[in-house]
Amino acid sequence: MRFGARLALAVTTLAVTATACGTPQDSGSRSRTTADCAPYARYGEHPGTTVTVYAENRDREADLFEETWADFADCTGIHVSYEGDGEFEARIQVRVEGGNAPDVAFFPQPGLLERFARDGRLKPASAGVAALARQGWSADWNSYATVDGTLYGTPLVANVKSFVWYSPTFFRDKGLTVPRTWSELMALTEKVAASGVKPWCAGIESAEATGWPVTDWIEDVLLRRQGTRVYDQWVAHEIPFDDPRVIDAMDTVGSLLKNDRYANGGFGPARSMASISFQEAGTPVLSGDCAMHRQASFYAGLWPDGTEIGPDKDVYAFLLPGADPASRPVLGGGVFTAAFADRPEVRA
Repeated sequence: MRFGARLALAVTTLAVTATACGTPQDSGSRSRTTADCAPYARYGEHPGTTVTVYAENRDREADLFEETWADFADCTGIHVSYEGDGEFEARIQVRVEGGNAPDVAFFPQPGLLERFARDGRLKPASAGVAALARQGWSADWNSYATVDGTLYGTPLVANVKSFVWYSPTFFRDKGLTVPRTWSELMALTEKVAASGVKPWCAGIESAEATGWPVTDWIEDVLLRRQGTRVYDQWVAHEIPFDDPRVIDAMDTVGSLLKNDRYANGGFGPARSMASISFQEAGTPVLSGDCAMHRQASFYAGLWPDGTEIGPDKDVYAFLLPGADPASRPVLGGGVFTAAFADRPEVRA
């Protein structure tokens, strides 16, 4: 599971506020003033130091991360050396065991973070970091990086997983409306297929983590068909992984994603999704070669440059519906930051 902790939230929105100070620029092409660096004064100056950061985020996601800490690095003198790796979950364990741990890692699996904490590999969060985590995040979110009462990491990214992306123009031109129930979604799927367009596009390739988009699909359907109680029992291993209710969710997803009439729009037969990266999987929505792409809120940052998002823009999203339009639980996921080193620049 790409995001380890899954939050069965019986809410329809999840708002996350992120702040970034200043516009990143090439630090070699300008000089800094005291005013420019005022927001970073509390972190001190650490000229000539380097902090290594290791995560799974690559390409556009990696660029966005590096932009967010560019001014911080410029003002503190810390060189932040970032490495994105599609095989993060496997290789982080090899690196740590081999004595080559990064200073900081972004964990998409809280369970993996917990394992390193219990092995004594991670450094507990400082009092300052813990205070900021309590200020910025709820107790639930902070609990995922807390082991035996000690906070080892902080939430970095929060995502709503239950989005279905679509083109408002395509829907308008085809006379389609956003579905409010699962039965309406199935009727919409069939109507699009009958028009000669494959309704769904998908891609599940993600290096060593290949397959997680289908896992997300199954979790979302299970949540809608069986509710939060059964979902939580499944996550806690209180019911078998192959419980009949889980198999029903798998079969439901298979009826869409393994059906050549329904998938894989813009790419080929349904099985083509195994070789399509999750980053590019939604792009046929823009060309009208598929009608819908189920993917998390983070996909807003993966659309091609210039893509506008909104109810009358290039793309928009609706929540994957369930049986009851008045009850739409949301699947959530997150990424957590933790440190393997305790040097002053790492703490900063």
